[in-house]
Amino acid sequence: MVQHRDKDLISLEEELVMVETYYFLQQKRFGEYLLLEIDIPVSWKKSFGLPPLSLQLLIENAVKHNAVSHETPLRILVKASGSSSLLIENNLNPKMSAEPSTGIGLENIINRFNILAGHKVKVLQTAEKFTVEVPLIELVSSQRI
Repeated sequence: MVQHRDKDLISLEEELVMVETYYFLQQKRFGEYLLLEIDIPVSWKKSFGLPPLSLQLLIENAVKHNAVSHETPLRILVKASGSSSLLIENNLNPKMSAEPSTGIGLENIINRFNILAGHKVKVLQTAEKFTVEVPLIELVSSQRI
């Protein structure tokens, strides 16, 4: 994280490494009741970028705002959508005593994508699912790491 904090954009591959590290730590806490599935074409990992910690923050939010237990496992899916977007989805397991949400994290992500990509982040919540669609930014050769 320290390595990327001053960058506006990192490769999807770098972001996924941070997500996998975060998930590994959360697996120690929640075990098999926290499930993360990533379904992204390999070719996208070096071809597209996004603001640092975007995916990790969305996954952290899912863990923060949902109960995770044997009775209420939390399933998070990160998957390719269309030609250059990602869908981050999780089932909803509202906590009995929910932490108050300021919405600043999600608002920050929305603003960063709007500034960097000129595209809107889409957020959809149903009774069963919370979904965020983020547009990926194509990396030109000089931006690739």
